[in-house]
Amino acid sequence: MLLVMFFSGSYLVGRPFMNCLICVERYMAVAHPVIYRSPAFVKHRYIGAGLVWSASVVYGGLAVSTYPRPATEVYILSLVISLLVITACSLGVLKVLLRPSPGETQKEGMHRQKKRAFVIITGILVCISVPYGTKIFQFAMKNDLAKDTLGLLVSILIMRPSSVIQSILYLSKRKQFPCTRKGHS
Repeated sequence: MLLVMFFSGSYLVGRPFMNCLICVERYMAVAHPVIYRSPAFVKHRYIGAGLVWSASVVYGGLAVSTYPRPATEVYILSLVISLLVITACSLGVLKVLLRPSPGETQKEGMHRQKKRAFVIITGILVCISVPYGTKIFQFAMKNDLAKDTLGLLVSILIMRPSSVIQSILYLSKRKQFPCTRKGHS
């Protein structure tokens, strides 16, 4: 049981921080491409991954040491930090995508690839914000509603549907669904 607590604790903190790291890297690639391509940035990427891994291991150890009542406050704090960083980076990317590129006029509108990137970033932001925000809300409201009712409501109505949005967006771009093919009604 302690091994399960360690790995689930590591996952609970590692996943949001890894998503955070990916969003920071995406922001750097779009907003600061020269810095992103520099060899020094590769070193910072490894440092960031090492910090995420270390935080995961530390929280896994904390989950084991506080068994049977895990430190949910630390988990919620990691979600809040991740949600803030992910939102800031994604909005920064969207802001850069809205600006016209050199040689592109405002009247021409956004290039097709920029529109596609805009839709993908927006979808990812929603796919990450909904579950993280829901968990934060669930933690904030834990004393006001019955635990079983709240957990079931959040799981069925919000968390489960939001977890499949990203895969549907991915498959729709690959034309895997008959309803997403052009000319199909």
